[in-house]
Amino acid sequence: MKDRPANIAIIAIGLLLGVMLILSPVPARGQALPADDFMEIIRTLADFKDRSSGTAGSRASAAYIRERFTEIGLESVGSLFFDNTVLSHRKSILTLAGKDIEVPIAWLHSNAISPESTPEQGLSGPLVYVGDGDIGAFNGKPIEGAILLMEFDSGRNWLHAASLGAKALIYVDRETNSAKALFQEKLELTPIRFPRFWMPIAQARALFGHFEASPGPLVSESVGLTATNQWETATGENVYGLIPGSDPKLSEELLILEAFYDSRTFVAGLSPGADAACGIATLLQTARRLMQSPPARSILIVATDGHAQALAGMREMIWGIRERTKELRQIQKDLRQSASAAQKRIRLLKAVSTASGWLEKASDGQTGIEMKAALDERIKTEIDILSRELMRLRLKKQAPEIENTVKALAGERLALRRLSWLPSFSNLAEADRRAVAPLIAKAMKDEEAVLSDANRQQKCLRSVNTFRSLVKSRELAAFVSLHLSSHGDGIGAFNQGWLYPLKPGVDRVNAYSRLDEVLRQAASDVQKASGLQNMYKDTLRPSRLRPWESYFLDRPPLGGEVSSLAGY
Repeated sequence: MKDRPANIAIIAIGLLLGVMLILSPVPARGQALPADDFMEIIRTLADFKDRSSGTAGSRASAAYIRERFTEIGLESVGSLFFDNTVLSHRKSILTLAGKDIEVPIAWLHSNAISPESTPEQGLSGPLVYVGDGDIGAFNGKPIEGAILLMEFDSGRNWLHAASLGAKALIYVDRETNSAKALFQEKLELTPIRFPRFWMPIAQARALFGHFEASPGPLVSESVGLTATNQWETATGENVYGLIPGSDPKLSEELLILEAFYDSRTFVAGLSPGADAACGIATLLQTARRLMQSPPARSILIVATDGHAQALAGMREMIWGIRERTKELRQIQKDLRQSASAAQKRIRLLKAVSTASGWLEKASDGQTGIEMKAALDERIKTEIDILSRELMRLRLKKQAPEIENTVKALAGERLALRRLSWLPSFSNLAEADRRAVAPLIAKAMKDEEAVLSDANRQQKCLRSVNTFRSLVKSRELAAFVSLHLSSHGDGIGAFNQGWLYPLKPGVDRVNAYSRLDEVLRQAASDVQKASGLQNMYKDTLRPSRLRPWESYFLDRPPLGGEVSSLAGY
């Protein structure tokens, strides 16, 4: 229904304002917010193409939200930064042999563990079309070593392709907006290495013509695929701003209102997340309306990142509030010491990177011990690398050239092991110095990575302390987390979810009974004023015929689960 997102937002904003006004009554002021502003926010966020955490679109979204918070007039606008492990996609290329054609192809995030990168030289093989991947569609076709074309609406039939020896698979999507469930059903939880890609039917037609009607078993004699992906630590960003309460006494109490702004990625670079943006759009509109009519209690508006990474933004926010001050100070001290030690080792490694510098520094006994400490971890790493290579070579057939290589590598490893046993690098023999020299640049790179990591974590910790000070200056009374979708048929409140199990013996009914009364009262008022009837669902008091679990068929992670675990 075209107007459903706006209707959902109207009811959600109305309920939120109703709750704030009933719990913290003040005279209402200002005009109702237009629905076109809500849709404009969604269009703006969707235009960033991919808002998954760690992407350029995510950073642009955070900047946009900060700008809107400032424009609305929120106070103490800031960001809480945190480390967030994400799977980063660099590039994926399809090559058509014989046609000298090389085009980008969309990589499908289809494995929860394996990055599914191809070898550096890529994968190549004949291209075979297998329809919807039903087992009968493979009959009489050269599957082993091939790259397959399969219909996107094919369930988990990719398993047939992988088990029959195919190298990779390209899905052909005939829909312009395929359901999220079609992507979710293809996600594999075991680290199988079987790269999968996604292609709209228009691109498939342009490249392969009417591939379904190919005269033989092959669509193309040979195609090539390359994909580069890797797990990395990205910097997530929660954006927040304060609406001070209007009552001198009640303003010392704080309510946190949160919504996530990132989107989940299935196809790399194509994650506009228009539906997922309903929550953050509602948050922005609610913040504007609350600034027009500030409630008695203070409200902290928070837009969180990392929702798709098991509610990472919410977890970091709660950790920042709940962690003991003593522990935060110890972490800060450890990071400073780590950064200082890395800087010292970098200076030393630069000084000994030349032969003359080495001889000058190695003449001092204490400096020789420090040189050994600066290079020790890199020496251990090189020994591990050589050991793995030796193991790989020894598993092969022992050809003369392999035996010579094994002897040479074993000699290198022994030399490094002898160096690792030394207490100091003062007065090294010339042969030992030559063995160490190539490792200095690598060790320096290692230390620069340690320094960069410590500096990044210190930046995150400073932002945590700033946010923590803002929250701790008031008494935290309640959390409200928004999870809205245009596909729903109403609005409800939930005090539990599926991602984190809450203790069944804890009675939360009494704590939420007052909230349930407030919501029902606010819903009645809003439905009368808006003319939108039967939109509010009394999910805090579900009937036996309709349990609360039935309202979310996809069982999404809910931000309120984290705050409930923390006791809010």
